[in-house]
Amino acid sequence: MFSIDECNYILDRIQHCNIQYDVGGIYKYLPTFDEDPELRDFVLSKTQKPGYTVDPLRHGEAWCIVQDSVNAAIDLHADGGQPDSYQTLVPIYGQGTSVIYNSSWPTAANFVASKDAVSKDGKTFEKVYHRFGDEPFDLDQYHKYCSHIDYDILSGLEIETVYHWKVGDIFNFQRQKVHSSGKSIGRKIGITLLFNKTV
Repeated sequence: MFSIDECNYILDRIQHCNIQYDVGGIYKYLPTFDEDPELRDFVLSKTQKPGYTVDPLRHGEAWCIVQDSVNAAIDLHADGGQPDSYQTLVPIYGQGTSVIYNSSWPTAANFVASKDAVSKDGKTFEKVYHRFGDEPFDLDQYHKYCSHIDYDILSGLEIETVYHWKVGDIFNFQRQKVHSSGKSIGRKIGITLLFNKTV
């Protein structure tokens, strides 16, 4: 766990990082390994498990991604990685949900519901046209948690875990798991770190 004071410290330091961009209404910071070593070491000291190493993002420049979303939600995607690797989400501001589904995908990818959408807007992940099966997604869960996602692409999936954000909490899950944010209920800021198993 990170305390509220520690979350505010992280939030203040992270906003001085240089690499930042806007993707679909979500503002992203990617602090590099050499920008703020004190911040990096502090966050990793609480999130990195023995036998794992941080997987650099954006061609080896960044050690985490900070996503600041205001009334925007992250679509269905997977972050890939080696089997048994994990990723960590640390909510540092706001409230909301993250949804983990019952399927996995071996590479980093954003999933789209129609082939026409493949060429649009793909800056961070490969766009993949894929259906996970023909079983309709549960409509009650759809309206409750993920109505921002095209309903068709959820066919064949079931919700495995709904993580309700708690500021300062550390939530770990398998990197290959398909996941999304829950539908937006306001501004929230979280840190995502990717770890590969080394032993």
